[in-house]
Amino acid sequence: MMVWKGGGRGMAGVNKVAEGVYRIRIKGPIGDVGHVNLYLIEGGDEATLVDAGFFSSADEILDAVETVLGPGFRINRIIITHLHYDHYGSASQLAARLSTEVLLHEREKIIAKIIEDIRLDKERTLVKLLQLPERVAEKVYKVIQREVEIYPKHVKEIEGDTVIRSKSGRWRPIHTPGHTPGHLCLFNEEAGVLISGDHLLPSETSNIAYYPIKDYNPLLEFLQSLKLVEKLNPKLLLPSHGDAFTDASRRVSFLFQHHEKRLQEVMQGIMEEKSITGAARHVKWSRGDFENLSDFDKWLAVLETLSHAEFLAYCGVAERRIDKTLTYSIVDSSFEKVLEKLHAIR
Repeated sequence: MMVWKGGGRGMAGVNKVAEGVYRIRIKGPIGDVGHVNLYLIEGGDEATLVDAGFFSSADEILDAVETVLGPGFRINRIIITHLHYDHYGSASQLAARLSTEVLLHEREKIIAKIIEDIRLDKERTLVKLLQLPERVAEKVYKVIQREVEIYPKHVKEIEGDTVIRSKSGRWRPIHTPGHTPGHLCLFNEEAGVLISGDHLLPSETSNIAYYPIKDYNPLLEFLQSLKLVEKLNPKLLLPSHGDAFTDASRRVSFLFQHHEKRLQEVMQGIMEEKSITGAARHVKWSRGDFENLSDFDKWLAVLETLSHAEFLAYCGVAERRIDKTLTYSIVDSSFEKVLEKLHAIR
């Protein structure tokens, strides 16, 4: 049911997508992400906003919320699914204007510290480790600067036993790492509805980026999280990009197949070129060959290649070496060990 729709680019559209749940679709700035979906959970005397859009989105988000809750509304909390700028951009502004709290997973606070350290590193150690092309490195540091400047302030860590009450039942946070280490979904078991963030999308494959957090294996945890979501058996999934969808199991199966193929490509890439940036050139990316990707997409491709290389190391078929640069070597060219690990998770 359409409640209200803005009239042009940069204006939000509001739809009721489940009992007591409204999708607020924010269009991105020209040349940026196409759109991001925020969700407003209505709970009688309380309301929760899931994600905060872009830095420039605050006014349209407030207008959209007012069309649902009416003048003088109150938002009890803002939950950030993960620390990417299209999800937290307006968080600080909204928190200040609504006198409310911002909640996220504790691992996302660690990410913020890591990215700040990268920004302050005058030696640009990361660039040297990954052997990034200079143009890509410049783009990465510009994006990092922008992200750090608008990080939400005074955030709180969400507790695992947090319960959010709504008209359709109780919601609880589900930790689903992989896209980021602290990615959160929200699940309403009574209604069978999952707000899936960027963890599970209807048609796109989420970027599985590497973050240097102790004992963190991005692809392993992503696949385990997919299995977790499948076991929840949601009837309706509400993603951060695209439209609502229903068949979680079909999508999970596709993603396992997708990453199996990508692991094969990365393994072959490492055999050809030991550097991660070199190996990324051998992967068939959804947006085209590596050399034709935008500078920032090249960065995402390198991080995803690194995550897959780490999974290969976990399977015992690759070894990592750091000596001024980060390289991998294949120590067992049989893919059977990888398949065994994948099947054990699936």
